[in-house]
Amino acid sequence: MDRTLAWTIAGVAAAVVFGLVAFSGFTLKEDVLKSGRTTSPAGGSPSPTGLSTTTAPEPSRSTRSAATNTPPSRSDGTGGLAKIVVDVDVDGSIAVGERVGPNLWQLSEFGGESLVELSVAWDGRDSDGITIEGEECQMLIQTSGPEDIPSFRSGQCTDGHHGALNAASNYIAISKPGKYTVTVVDQVSKTKGSTTFKVVR
Repeated sequence: MDRTLAWTIAGVAAAVVFGLVAFSGFTLKEDVLKSGRTTSPAGGSPSPTGLSTTTAPEPSRSTRSAATNTPPSRSDGTGGLAKIVVDVDVDGSIAVGERVGPNLWQLSEFGGESLVELSVAWDGRDSDGITIEGEECQMLIQTSGPEDIPSFRSGQCTDGHHGALNAASNYIAISKPGKYTVTVVDQVSKTKGSTTFKVVR
């Protein structure tokens, strides 16, 4: 074959291939422009033409601890003290006296005398009914009734029942039958609560 003819055929073939490649590129670009978005090669979310984004993992959410049967409480002084719930009971391990009905106690023989020893407990609460813990209160615990019972004080906004042998016990000893009232007053907020009961032989 003549060399000139061969070069001519080769040039025509190259031109055809170049034209096909250019046309394909133009068609792809036109499709992309029409859609306005492209997908990132890493499998990310669609993004504007020419940009590639990947989806960030969703941040973990904090998990709240499981609820317990413990009543809510807080320690914020006595500014929110709105109510004091008072209760009396005997020490079950070395009970002196016996409950014989609702708010009714019977004297027992102890050390040669008739006696009932009652533990006083109180629960200081805010207006939402939440127990207030802490030692910011100035509680005065007074007992009125047929017998003269000494009063005592505590800095606890809330205090539970203690055993009779506990050094911090809030016990009152009663030897005379009759109707008694135990009153707990916070001398800071002037909030008070009380409970009334009877003692019988």
